[in-house]
Amino acid sequence: MEPVSEKEVPSVYKRTEDFVSRHIMDSYVLVPVGKMASKINGMITLDDVASELWNLFMKGEQSDDDLVSYIMNEYSIDEASARLDVNEFLSEAVRNGSLAKSADN
Repeated sequence: MEPVSEKEVPSVYKRTEDFVSRHIMDSYVLVPVGKMASKINGMITLDDVASELWNLFMKGEQSDDDLVSYIMNEYSIDEASARLDVNEFLSEAVRNGSLAKSADN
């Protein structure tokens, strides 16, 4: 009999103060501010799903599980597909500095 594995503790992420969001024409973009403006030349354009996820972060910290549940409910997709999309979003957002893992993680 295999041992029962504990459920992995969800990671919690928060928005950094290095970006502001703007709706320009039909696009939603992140604009670097402060020191980040000298590191990133330009804006980061978000697709529809990424802009919805970003808006969740405008309300406060979010766990990866919260984001997966949101995507599953909004788009009626399976958990594996939603988790793949969320992981890609989080990886890119942490890499570009717009999101950071919460200090409680």
